[in-house]
Amino acid sequence: MKNYEIVWHAADDELGVGVRDNRPSAAGVLVQLYKKAGDLSAARRAALYAIEKGSDRVAARALCFLAALDAEEGNDETARKAFDHALKKAAGGFDLPEARLGLARIDERQGHLEAALRGYEQFRDAEDLRLRATVSFARGRVLARLGDRAGAHAAYEAALEGPITDRLRNTIRQHLNALNEGTIGSQDDRPEDGQASG
Repeated sequence: MKNYEIVWHAADDELGVGVRDNRPSAAGVLVQLYKKAGDLSAARRAALYAIEKGSDRVAARALCFLAALDAEEGNDETARKAFDHALKKAAGGFDLPEARLGLARIDERQGHLEAALRGYEQFRDAEDLRLRATVSFARGRVLARLGDRAGAHAAYEAALEGPITDRLRNTIRQHLNALNEGTIGSQDDRPEDGQASG
């Protein structure tokens, strides 16, 4: 972490003539390092710098990080704007699945179920099997709320086949039990897929 901090905090006159400015990229890396260390305030500062000074790719990733934090804090509309902004920065140049997934989660939380389902459907054939399982669980929640019990059951079962944590496996089983017992609503008020957004 220290080396990235040195690069990020370098003064303009330390860069040298014709030397590429790596400070935004260093800040982008520090966002995740600070988050892992539990220093969200420092992570936010690094993300804001990366958004302002970084390339589209660096800025888009930092925007997704801030959007995920806002979503976790219940600031869904602020998070939605940040995810949308990140996707505009990506604009065909590179994929940004965390933004598309973040928007689908917000739609699910806000009860825009058809939009959430469309968002989750984008990940049905994801190469990342853990992501595919996580999204299958999310699809199951939405389908259950839409009244498609058979579809929800199939989605939950598919999620259980993936390489998921024991905690998520137990959560999915609870949702399956609720589906079978007809108590769907109590289990599906809020997305809980056991995977971080950012």
